[in-house]
Amino acid sequence: MQVKDVEEKIEEKPLEQEIQQIENNATFEELFKKANNSSYTICLASFSTIQKAQQFIQENQLENSAIAIEVNNAYKVYHGILNNRDEAIQMLNGLEERLKNNNPYINKIQRLQSLLDTNKKMIEEKEVATANVEVKNEEIEEEENLLQKPQDEEIEEEEILLQKPQDEEKIEENISDQQSQTTQETASLFEVIFLQAPQYYYTIALSSLPNIQKASDFINENNIQDKSLIVPTHSRPVVYYGVYESRDAAINALENLDANLQKNNPYINKIAKPQSLYKKYNEDMNNDA
Repeated sequence: MQVKDVEEKIEEKPLEQEIQQIENNATFEELFKKANNSSYTICLASFSTIQKAQQFIQENQLENSAIAIEVNNAYKVYHGILNNRDEAIQMLNGLEERLKNNNPYINKIQRLQSLLDTNKKMIEEKEVATANVEVKNEEIEEEENLLQKPQDEEIEEEEILLQKPQDEEKIEENISDQQSQTTQETASLFEVIFLQAPQYYYTIALSSLPNIQKASDFINENNIQDKSLIVPTHSRPVVYYGVYESRDAAINALENLDANLQKNNPYINKIAKPQSLYKKYNEDMNNDA
């Protein structure tokens, strides 16, 4: 009997811890929802999945003071509830070094409170949609079995698609050249806007890449040629995005970036420094030439 009791206690402990963790999260979520909408919180990090966000919370033992919220297809970890901006800035500056690795920043709590309810509704809708998709997939598989084409017909169709007339290829090349020219003109226009902006304006540092080519590829892959600029630094080139008149405007733009642009933990920056680095780089290049 004694051995059995010991085994039961060993089995019960992880379950008790799990229940306590759920209660802690629920408690902080309720506090977060009921907080005054003029309060502030701190965004510690952004992740591509809810699992990674929750893992970050657990690894840093923030179960009682942090919550993961989906914002524009990214899962952000928000920490603390502060009465005003000054308190939030004080807490931000006093964070442990391990929590500063992902360029944290302060945020008003009001918009996030409404997103919490939206997130729950979306999760419920996704669960219903997933169940419907599974049923639909079974129906589609049955239809595909009936509609499969003979292999010879498929090969003939592929050969026809691969035989392009020469004139069509030339037309496509001309279109590609025109698109490339338009992209370069757009990039040059943003360069002028970026360099002529007042020094107290803000911009967003999206990512630091190993070289100029990788930075250029990043811009093209995300189709942001009309709003971005590569600024070489002493170590690695940085892709800067947008020009904003105020810190609040830059923070708002940062929060609303596409998920693909949030993967490298972007952060806001006063525009003066990248302007200076860009001009110095181009001056050095001209002197070397």
